[in-house]
Amino acid sequence: MSGHDNTPEVEHVKGTTLDDSLMKPSTFSFSASRLQVDGHSLAAHRFVLAAAIPYFRAMFGYDVVEAKMGKIKLNDISFEALEALVNFVYTSEISINSDNVQSLLFAASILQVSEEVITFFQTCVCAFNPFAIGGHDGMQHLASAEMLDPREGVGWRRVAPMRTCRRGIAAAALDGAIYAVGGLDDTTCFSIVERYDIESNTWSDVAPMNVRRGGVGVSALGEAEFIHRCFYSEAKAAFRQFAVESTLSGKFLFAVGGNDGSSSLDSCERYDPVLDKWKLVAKMTNRSFRAGAGVCVLDGALYALGGFDDNSPLCTCERYDPHTDTWTQLANMTFSRGGVGVASMGGLVYAIGGHDGQRYLNTVEAYDPVTNSWTPVTDIKDCRAGAGVAWADCRWR
Repeated sequence: MSGHDNTPEVEHVKGTTLDDSLMKPSTFSFSASRLQVDGHSLAAHRFVLAAAIPYFRAMFGYDVVEAKMGKIKLNDISFEALEALVNFVYTSEISINSDNVQSLLFAASILQVSEEVITFFQTCVCAFNPFAIGGHDGMQHLASAEMLDPREGVGWRRVAPMRTCRRGIAAAALDGAIYAVGGLDDTTCFSIVERYDIESNTWSDVAPMNVRRGGVGVSALGEAEFIHRCFYSEAKAAFRQFAVESTLSGKFLFAVGGNDGSSSLDSCERYDPVLDKWKLVAKMTNRSFRAGAGVCVLDGALYALGGFDDNSPLCTCERYDPHTDTWTQLANMTFSRGGVGVASMGGLVYAIGGHDGQRYLNTVEAYDPVTNSWTPVTDIKDCRAGAGVAWADCRWR
């Protein structure tokens, strides 16, 4: 189905997949059109597109100019999303993950795909919704939690609160659950860990860490990818899910550094959700004590950047290999960055803002693991330390 493939065969479409009332050769041609987005192209039968996607049904059914063209240019949607949706029409299979779900929902909306299909997509993304958990409101520590609902007009909504009020929490998603790890209040650094179940809207305690950790960095190695197979019901004109498979490239949570209430830590530990057990793993290199470090995952490795030791912010960086249980020292950042925001994207690790011991920063730099080097990136508008950082597939219009 890629831009360089041959036109797909009509036999790929099963008789039970599409609405027979729409499949009239006198109305829609069996010829193929080439859909073009951002310099890429995709071949598909007009007959199939019109039967499954209202946008093309209107285009081909009402003899608009585009209906007579062999090439149709589409704007404002990504080629990857278009290709996934067209493949979905032909095969009734689609891969949905945190990297593509928003672009799929946006493309489905632009193409006027049925509400049933969009609803189906939304049921697949609950594990990828942003959560705001705990913290401090200026007067007291919080146990409350909120979730962003991607459906239009819904916005943020409250979910069940945690059992313990705390700030400085590290949160991560694993196997469709949200974990709130460590943190602190005015008197105590915590080793407690709570798990939020989205289906039941409940928090439960899981095994505590071996060490109390406030300002800990946490990440799961890898992300869940859900493969959904569907069929089309002519009677109810709706896609129905009949099988779900899930794979997870990483099986563990990793807690990196933090502060135990008396000093910053160089220790790290790994949580196994099957055994409900934390296990200490290799310490960071050269007694690298870090609290408030930025932690992220890239290509199956765990990165720990910056943070504070007991005296000052750090510019040092290191990478953990879970297969060998070893840390490797990397090139230093250009700036010391305590409370740095970190995310990986496009094969690079980005360090955003932080505090260098004298001032808050708005500088940004990117680490390339191939060259083991940092390169300056355009500054953010405001100086920030302790910021949350994430990336999304967005397009400016």
